[in-house]
Amino acid sequence: MRTIRKGAEPNSLVQHRHLEGADYENYRGKDELRACLVQEQRGLCCYCMTRIGPNRDAMKIEHWHPQANHPEEQLNYSNLLAACMGNDGRRKADQYCDTSKGNRDLSRNPANPLDRVEELTRFLGDGNY
Repeated sequence: MRTIRKGAEPNSLVQHRHLEGADYENYRGKDELRACLVQEQRGLCCYCMTRIGPNRDAMKIEHWHPQANHPEEQLNYSNLLAACMGNDGRRKADQYCDTSKGNRDLSRNPANPLDRVEELTRFLGDGNY
């Protein structure tokens, strides 16, 4: 994992948050949001760092604090990350990243520099870990 430096949130998300009854499900700017998240993460999954693209088939919009446990954070840009598909649709034992995480809370957020996520993984000179 690497630390993610959050950039400016999309205008569509800012505007949507101010609407009465706004929530993640009725937010229509998800394509713009995907593009922003993938760009600020340099095209890498927030967890495993595999290549992702800004479309529904290549990535998920991850809520670091799950919507089910933290509904007040569902439209908070600092809570949103781009994650790979994580073997979505396969058996639980084969899933990873956001797909495996589900509604569990994690102890470290790659978008919080104080969590120092880069210290969690050590890479060898050839790129393996």
